[in-house]
Amino acid sequence: MWFLGLLSCGLLSFLNQFFSYRTEPLIITQITVQVAVLPIGHFLAAVLPTAKFRIPGFGSRLFSLNPSPFNMKEHVLISIFANAGSAFGNGSAYAVMIIDIIKAFYRRKISFFAGWLLIITTQVLGYGWAGLLRKYVVEPAHMWWPSTLVQVSLFRYKGAYRTQEVAIKVLKSECGSSDMQRQFSQEVYIMRKVRHKIVVQFMGDCTKPASLCIVTEYMSGGNVYDYLLKQKCTFRLPSLLKVAILSKGMTYLHQNNIIHR
Repeated sequence: MWFLGLLSCGLLSFLNQFFSYRTEPLIITQITVQVAVLPIGHFLAAVLPTAKFRIPGFGSRLFSLNPSPFNMKEHVLISIFANAGSAFGNGSAYAVMIIDIIKAFYRRKISFFAGWLLIITTQVLGYGWAGLLRKYVVEPAHMWWPSTLVQVSLFRYKGAYRTQEVAIKVLKSECGSSDMQRQFSQEVYIMRKVRHKIVVQFMGDCTKPASLCIVTEYMSGGNVYDYLLKQKCTFRLPSLLKVAILSKGMTYLHQNNIIHR
């Protein structure tokens, strides 16, 4: 996590700043790093050695180049690292333009330490305010930020439970809504009753009002509707057999008075 985080922060900061002086600048956004890091993280987790070692000066603490399988927490932290090195994932750091104006237009000198302190302060100021006001601007369900929906959707639709990939359905609504609580409880009640090898398996839920979610088995192939749309040829016997197997799951739902939509 530290290696990919620092590397992505440095690359995103350098490349965005390098291309920012062009007439048509090339902007590398945070979502680019977020998507690229996912396969790299899983690859490094598979090939790096898991042996532990000690570093002089750190006492009896053990370190490893591959401490654990690549997970969502590491993915989020790497994205935060990358975001800290640019204009919140969308261009070069804001304060660099201030230093450019001071030098180019006002012909004034500014020391490296003062410029570095200005850039670092403006970059981490947002994280500081977000931490102080977390109760009011981060946790409430009604405080949603459109610009971060892409990143959040990538993180939240899939997770891991005991090294198994799972799907996470997040219910977004007004915090504390009684109607939402009722619908959520009803859906969880129904899914807990459903146990069949053909039906998606229910694995758990979170009842915290600010983050109601349902955890189910992750289906990497998508849903049946998308699969049927992709089929541009006539169904042959193997495909028809799969449809027949799926009908067993539908029959199970109907026998339990559950309508599938």
